[in-house]
Amino acid sequence: MGTWKLFGDGKDIKKYKHRLREFPDDAETHFYLATAYEEKGRLGEAIGEFKKTLRLNPKSAQAYFNLGILYAKTDDGKNAILHILKAGNLFQQKGDSNNKERAFKRLHDYYQKYGFKPEDFADEIKRF
Repeated sequence: MGTWKLFGDGKDIKKYKHRLREFPDDAETHFYLATAYEEKGRLGEAIGEFKKTLRLNPKSAQAYFNLGILYAKTDDGKNAILHILKAGNLFQQKGDSNNKERAFKRLHDYYQKYGFKPEDFADEIKRF
């Protein structure tokens, strides 16, 4: 399963880059550009764009979720877990129980895959 896309097909990198020249602080466009990069296998650029999305919109559960997936794809287990954990907490705050469960299932899978336990992240959890 790939990253989360809310609108559009995520394939038109040039269109998104052009829009960002006009509106560099548009978090939504950074999000879509990130999904387009991910679809093309340009994971480093996708991660960078999701980070920009979060600087502009730090409550974007979808961006945290996608970053978690991308970090897992690059075998960065710690960052994958941290970002999925943050996504799950934000989904919970928004009352989005379906996506909260989706995030926490993936979180459980990542704990097993990377050999971590929830208590390994106790300090980070306090900051949420």
